[in-house]
Amino acid sequence: MVATWSVDRLGQSLTDLLDILQSLREKGVGLFLDQQGLDTSTTAGKALF
Repeated sequence: MVATWSVDRLGQSLTDLLDILQSLREKGVGLFLDQQGLDTSTTAGKALF
């Protein structure tokens, strides 16, 4: 699980962010974004992810 305060803390550009999100997904690593209330370990979070 990777936890961060907000989605804007993950990457400096949209392409960076998409690359990071794809890498996490491929490795089966969960993501928790505090400000957005997103937790990809839940069913709802996976659907939003």
